[in-house]
Amino acid sequence: MLQEPTVMLDNLVLSLSDSLDLIHPSAADHQQRVAYIALRIAKAMGHHPAQQADLMYASVLHDIGLLSVEEKIQSMTMESKDEGRHAEIGCDLLRRFSSFVKASQIVRIHHRSWSDEPRQPETDDIVRVLANMLSLADHVDRAVNRGTGILVQAKAVVEGVSQSAGKEFSPGIVQCFRELAAEESFWLDFASPRIYSVLSGMVQWPRVELDLHAMEEIAKIFCRIVDFRSRFTSTHTAGVAAVARGLAQMMCFSGKGYPFHVRGEDIPLGSRIMCVADVFTAVTENRPYRKGTGRNETLPILQNMARSGALDDHIVRVLAENYDEIDGMRSDVQEISASEYSDFVSKKTGAIPSPVASRA
Repeated sequence: MLQEPTVMLDNLVLSLSDSLDLIHPSAADHQQRVAYIALRIAKAMGHHPAQQADLMYASVLHDIGLLSVEEKIQSMTMESKDEGRHAEIGCDLLRRFSSFVKASQIVRIHHRSWSDEPRQPETDDIVRVLANMLSLADHVDRAVNRGTGILVQAKAVVEGVSQSAGKEFSPGIVQCFRELAAEESFWLDFASPRIYSVLSGMVQWPRVELDLHAMEEIAKIFCRIVDFRSRFTSTHTAGVAAVARGLAQMMCFSGKGYPFHVRGEDIPLGSRIMCVADVFTAVTENRPYRKGTGRNETLPILQNMARSGALDDHIVRVLAENYDEIDGMRSDVQEISASEYSDFVSKKTGAIPSPVASRA
């Protein structure tokens, strides 16, 4: 009997952070380098481990609201504009998962200056302080020239931060940073290519094991990050998931007794179902360059791929026999996802027309 899988939240968070920063070389390890500085300051100032954990979550995911490559590249420059927008989007994404509620509040205000923030009465005092630590750390990494040795430029970076004490940054946080930055080891760890390992041992992570329900909530965040980069892909993952679930149910795929008899080189049934679901959804949903295909166009595509060995023939037959039901599942869930995308974007940038799911 298969046990319900569990995943440790800290491993998942750091992996997600890693993947977000792979979008462009200029952003490599950015969020984790920021987390290192912010956490060093929080530890030095004596903040509670739970607050350190919230700051860690916020720091390693603070750019989660940057949905395009162009936004990510621009954010790495000191002239970056529209920082409040991506902070609000990031907050909206993170607050949907219970363990990230406090982190989402930190992300929401991490681009507000220290001198302006007292004018925001709704902000919790601890959140305000932690957000300013994140803000300073973010500033430091963006100020660093990655093509130059870190120790050569450390003094200039520190002086640049010091000039903003009392304005952009809390004087107390700046002073703590100056004391930490006086040690060469601080900078060597910051610039280490093994920053992932450095971070893993820095904070007392809350032991949060994610069950299937929690993993589904995290998966929805992943889904929005990937799909919401464009209105034309905003419903794709939701459609694939609905089709895959429908196919699995029709094939009585419950996982019981499987995959113990399968040779290691064989593709798991779940993966084969996902392949068919991905192709089916891709051809039946609307794209900017074409309308979604109907039954008479879709099935020959899938059947030809099955004959060539690209797709599982049995799964394609199951889909063909239940075409209308499965296509209805896809269309229904994509209409819901399109509405979520439209609401999500309109809150930040004004109304944007959502894609209409194809129901051929």
